[in-house]
Amino acid sequence: MAQVYLVCEGERSSRDVRLLDAVLAQHYKLPIVIEPGGGGGNPRIVRSWLERRVLGDIAFLIHDRDYEPLAPIDAGWLNPNERSLAWRSHEIENYLLELWLIHEVFEEYRRTLGDPWVAGLPANQPAIDIALQTISPRLFNDHIGRTVCGQLRQHKKTLGATELNVPAGIDPLAGTVAQWHAGIQAQITQLHATCSSIAGAAEFQVAAITARWAAIEHSVQAATFLTTGEYRRDLKGKRLLNLFWKYLWNTCHYPATEDDLANDLIATTRRMYRTTPDRTFDDFDQLAARLRTVCGT
Repeated sequence: MAQVYLVCEGERSSRDVRLLDAVLAQHYKLPIVIEPGGGGGNPRIVRSWLERRVLGDIAFLIHDRDYEPLAPIDAGWLNPNERSLAWRSHEIENYLLELWLIHEVFEEYRRTLGDPWVAGLPANQPAIDIALQTISPRLFNDHIGRTVCGQLRQHKKTLGATELNVPAGIDPLAGTVAQWHAGIQAQITQLHATCSSIAGAAEFQVAAITARWAAIEHSVQAATFLTTGEYRRDLKGKRLLNLFWKYLWNTCHYPATEDDLANDLIATTRRMYRTTPDRTFDDFDQLAARLRTVCGT
């Protein structure tokens, strides 16, 4: 019988592997092997190698959306034959920021711990949302800058093979608009030496990049970006989770580490899948259905 693999990003003890195992293997009991592929382009290489190694074996790839637009991601999910899928959220940590999940972790603390710091936790989902909304703007410039770079990189592919890199050395929390504009222009200037076609491309002119930045900035500064929860889907989940842990530590001096918080969120995900059917992650459930069809279970 063919073996079905699911290749994901991260290492063997990563949050990706542990969260996928909690839902797909432990809850859905799918007969799959979850294979960590590391970072960068390595997961795609691992997937290709697994399918070539044994004739008939099948390997799926699930990876971060990062700064890609949603439309092509949705198209992949709508194609029943697609085996390389991206999360609709920025990355897997974004699912750990679901309000119902955080609230349930806090309820567990309140049920089981008698320490005074518990009183400092946000009392309900709206309060958790307010806390997350308050810290999220610290990530806006980094999000806008990397989204601009991602859009330019996509356009760059139509002009040549050389890469347009994200500017290095800009602080993800304190980087200014001026630093991002200067860094992006520096990357474009470097490309002039290896890709003359961008010199005449309107998309790489200063005015076009300024307009592109302003459009993305307008979208994230709109009230709906926060009030609809879009920020929890699109901002970089790892950084937002880190900021939220720091907020809790400054407020309650607990949990002791960010990993403690992540571990509690993963453990609660496993419990909620077992006990509360209406508290699940849509992308995980759709991935499980696709894998179940291939596994014949």
